[in-house]
Amino acid sequence: MSQRYLLHGAGIVTAGETFQADLRVRNRRICEIGSGLRPGSSELQLDCSGHFIYPGLINSHDHLAFNLFPRLGEPPYENSYEWGRDLHAKWNSTIESIQRIPLRWRLAWGAWKNLLSGISLVIHHDHYSLHFLSRFPIEVFRRYTFAHSMQFDPDLRDALARRKRGAPFMIHLAEGKDDACTAEVKSLNEVGGLDERTVAVHAVGITEDDIRLLQKSRASVVWCPSSNIFLFGKTAPVMSLCGRVPLALGTDSTLTGSLTLFDEMRAARKASSLSAKDIFALVTEAPRRIFGLASDAGTLCREGSADLFMLPDSSGDPYETVLAANPGTISLSMKGGRPVFFDPALFPHLINGRGGMDITLEGKGKFITDNDFPRLYKNLRPYLGHYSYLDVN
Repeated sequence: MSQRYLLHGAGIVTAGETFQADLRVRNRRICEIGSGLRPGSSELQLDCSGHFIYPGLINSHDHLAFNLFPRLGEPPYENSYEWGRDLHAKWNSTIESIQRIPLRWRLAWGAWKNLLSGISLVIHHDHYSLHFLSRFPIEVFRRYTFAHSMQFDPDLRDALARRKRGAPFMIHLAEGKDDACTAEVKSLNEVGGLDERTVAVHAVGITEDDIRLLQKSRASVVWCPSSNIFLFGKTAPVMSLCGRVPLALGTDSTLTGSLTLFDEMRAARKASSLSAKDIFALVTEAPRRIFGLASDAGTLCREGSADLFMLPDSSGDPYETVLAANPGTISLSMKGGRPVFFDPALFPHLINGRGGMDITLEGKGKFITDNDFPRLYKNLRPYLGHYSYLDVN
């Protein structure tokens, strides 16, 4: 039987509200939220006073197998196709060295890159792997179809033919700032690829006419500002999209994007006039709607899955607090009601002696409970130098 917990005295945060309450976790779910809850005889009470509890975040765009790469490129580029050709011309040896690492390890590290920044569900822009079905550390969205892009997909018409009713269809679209990218929304529409299933990733080069077309077709956009600004020095016109086209936020992989979703949220703040609360919605309720996720994804609710993380209140404002966060500031992270990692100084009684390992994140000691993590970390440590929050020396 799974451990039962009572998280006591925290601020409970959702995209819509914050309130003070206790939270009872049982059988991998939140079974009660209320004030003055008393622990049962089999429950472990955790003192969470002075903290905010957040729902597990949703990363709406990543390539899980690419997160062992450092950022590669000599920007600025006009479009992603130019970058892709340059990448293989100049960094082929780096690419080959990473690709020699077993796929299951590369995917697993992609999962941990996400878990360490409070993410509980990730949208993977590639084929769904069988590795995701067996003891994979994070939930990977499953019901989707995709194409790579207008130019780099081996058979775009075949990819469009494979789309499923009611399932999102993801494609890198208008990823650049030249005329070729600006034409991609109209081109996709002309071949029948633009409708309510379409999730356009990046959309850097879109025009006002494109926004009207996206709006009319009821398509959505996933925004990756860090990747865009690194490659092109500009990003999507999100303030023109807001309120007209559904919008979510993604990290992309570390090949061009950010190390954590917290970094991406800060990049979103810098590149727009969105509030901290608006940005929090882009990693919680917005992707829940865009991808048709379960009603408890990206929120904290009674009978919902106990996917959550906890941060010390650093500002009095829960949304500003999460925008200022990094992996080292997370006091506790849970997936399905089970601790993933935590601060052992705050919760020493969570160390159960069944494996796991100590790790330093942003100079702060944490304990990771996963028994498979020590071997993974040991094998991949030589490739993690670009993770500035890790002590890999």
